[in-house]
Amino acid sequence: MSLHEYAIMYVSSWKRVVVILFVIWAGTVYLMLSPSRCGLNEDLDIVELTSLKSQLEELRQNNLRLLAQFKQSGLLSNLDPGSLPFDSGQGPPVEYEHLRRRIYSNMKELWYYLQHEVGAAAAGDAGGERLRDILDEAEERKR
Repeated sequence: MSLHEYAIMYVSSWKRVVVILFVIWAGTVYLMLSPSRCGLNEDLDIVELTSLKSQLEELRQNNLRLLAQFKQSGLLSNLDPGSLPFDSGQGPPVEYEHLRRRIYSNMKELWYYLQHEVGAAAAGDAGGERLRDILDEAEERKR
């Protein structure tokens, strides 16, 4: 086989691959943009969205009715009003968030301190295996 024949065969195989890929791409574009798919689905989508909107409105009315019943019965009187998302529309107070972050950072700092101290004691002590077990157990409880 000469170099010229090999080049012709190689180019013709690439032409076939390009034509096949073009046909697949054109078919995909046609199927995605065909008018029969767009018109039918819009009507079904509108009907489905309308029914979902009515269901959502019904659930909102039920929720308001239940909240009114709870308030009348006094079941919500002993709760913190800021903790109820439907009353204030906000999350927890800023003080709570600061306290939560401070507790988290302090616990992490305490864990690093204990890990360092127990690790140092385990390295220099003959009972190091027991200290490593304690450290492993504490790490397991940390998660």
